[in-house]
Amino acid sequence: MTQLLVDTGPLVALLNRRDRHHVWVREILDTVEPPVFATVPMAFADACLVRMSELQDTRVILTLDGDFRVYRRNRRQVIPIITPGTDTGE
Repeated sequence: MTQLLVDTGPLVALLNRRDRHHVWVREILDTVEPPVFATVPMAFADACLVRMSELQDTRVILTLDGDFRVYRRNRRQVIPIITPGTDTGE
């Protein structure tokens, strides 16, 4: 079972049924058992998620934020993410 670190974008989409990603996020989260970890909408929050992914390297970040395709953990490692258009992360 994949354990998720959730970025703010999916939380907003989950709470707003009119958001274009609402159904996608709901479908993903329906397959996940708690705990799911969330952040606040700031650049600092992204840094926290990156650090958490370094400390718990089996975790995958659920995000709508394309910046996580660029961020690296432990200086060079790609951070596994689940984002629209993927279903297993990168």
